[in-house]
Amino acid sequence: GGESHANLANLSVDGQKVGAAEGTVSARKDRPQITSSLHGKFQQELEANGVSVSLGDVNPLTLKPTQKEISAKKTGAFLKQIDDGSFAHDKRVWVSRDNYVLKGHHRWGALVAAKLDGKSPTIAVRRINADHGAALKTMAGFAVKNGIANKPIEKFIEIIEKFKASQPRDRRGRWSRGGGGGGGMVDTSPWTP
Repeated sequence: GGESHANLANLSVDGQKVGAAEGTVSARKDRPQITSSLHGKFQQELEANGVSVSLGDVNPLTLKPTQKEISAKKTGAFLKQIDDGSFAHDKRVWVSRDNYVLKGHHRWGALVAAKLDGKSPTIAVRRINADHGAALKTMAGFAVKNGIANKPIEKFIEIIEKFKASQPRDRRGRWSRGGGGGGGMVDTSPWTP
């Protein structure tokens, strides 16, 4: 509901920011929320449209958020599950080919915290073969098509396009590290803003 929780998006550990990077795409309240019951249908639609989806496990520090707020309460609940052994490691977080978390920010946040605490967790991912801007736009379209668009989708898409346009490119016109597109490049080095 409308309950307020501490936001981990601005968290820094030893001077390294582990929450949302400057210019991240949107607030959670402005994002389409695809429920877990529709994940299979969403993946089928992506693949039917020629967008591959692969499964894997990665270091959570190699991922970057697209959400501005990360609730300490929700993340803490997952961290408690990691500590007591009840965490469902097989529940996958949706990510883009350019290593942005699309869905599953609280689960990701807990695994980042565990990694920074000296544990060696990986995070199970479902990787969409598209840069995060295109993937988020596709997710928004899927939400509209399936009647779950309780968010202002046009504004959300506008935010995505504005963010992508503002991101730096290298000399060859490819998105540089931290940029909004993939250009076929996948940066798997740990995120250091």
